[in-house]
Amino acid sequence: MIQTIRKAWAIPELRKKLVFTALILLIFRIGNAIPVPYVDTKLLEDYINAMSTTVLGLYNVMSGGAFANATVFALGVQPYINSSIIIQLLTIAIPALQRMAQDGGEEGKKKIQSITRYATVAIAILQGWGYYVLMKTNGILTTSGVWAALVIIASFIAGSSFVMWMGEQITEFGVGNGISIILFAGILSRVPTMVNGGVSYVIADPTKWWAVALVVVGMLALIVLISIGVITDVIGTAVTSADEQPFIAMASKRIKGAKQALRLIRKAERVSSLLNDVVGDIVGVISGSAGSVIALYLAAMGLPTAVASVLIAAFTSAFMIGGKAAGKSIAIEQSANIVLFVGKTMALFERKTTKRKKNKKN
Repeated sequence: MIQTIRKAWAIPELRKKLVFTALILLIFRIGNAIPVPYVDTKLLEDYINAMSTTVLGLYNVMSGGAFANATVFALGVQPYINSSIIIQLLTIAIPALQRMAQDGGEEGKKKIQSITRYATVAIAILQGWGYYVLMKTNGILTTSGVWAALVIIASFIAGSSFVMWMGEQITEFGVGNGISIILFAGILSRVPTMVNGGVSYVIADPTKWWAVALVVVGMLALIVLISIGVITDVIGTAVTSADEQPFIAMASKRIKGAKQALRLIRKAERVSSLLNDVVGDIVGVISGSAGSVIALYLAAMGLPTAVASVLIAAFTSAFMIGGKAAGKSIAIEQSANIVLFVGKTMALFERKTTKRKKNKKN
């Protein structure tokens, strides 16, 4: 798999996509550090931390901590996600939208996407206003008045619209689904905070080091489980995307693994169903159970149970969604190399199995 990633990086087109995605994420992280004017960020952070067991805590986790600091990207991708869900539901309920989505072809999809953008701005206006009222009601603003309200709300709307635009740019010119990648990057940025909390916990009471050790081992196991799910998803996508013809030529030249790769491609539907659906579901169930156990240990360390559950659930979802989103693009771009690598692995395994059977007979 490392060799496949190296080959992917060696391809100029794919390398450009990876670099472009990284630059967009860098801009996103910079925007998450720029606060809007007229807000006392210290008071806001204390207030959000006090309300961490409510929906505000979840919102803060999903935004990568930007919500608690009232940055320009505080609303994050939430308005776009809400807008997409609403438009998808309306597409089922309203016949005109349903016809546009089903029979409109590429033009219909563009119109639906345009409606989703307008709905995103409308939701951002409502959420920006609600956020402003929340801060004003709790005395978090340094200055009140019409001008301060306009600047704060406009900053949130502009930030949310810009995040939506960045997500679309990643989808078009980068790797994977842009919104999923940005969501993943935001939640992943909370990991250092969790690590810092664990270190502080051990410093405060060195006898409880075992709890932190168990959490670390659990997190590593969780990452391994999710990685297995992402890798199997990549293989399943690569098998369905790969062309059969090059492997026929390779098999005729007796290239190692070509015969096995050809077998995978010819059974692409079954292989994809097994890897993407069955293995994906199993990994999802196990990682969910492992996440619940980790959340319990975090709660035992003093973290509110609701916050611990939200953090672990958000981390698991973001890692899985972000990994699969990025992996899909690589799987499509590098389908032949990935399938051949899997074929070589299968050939090696088959050879070793045959050897063992012969040794047993002897």
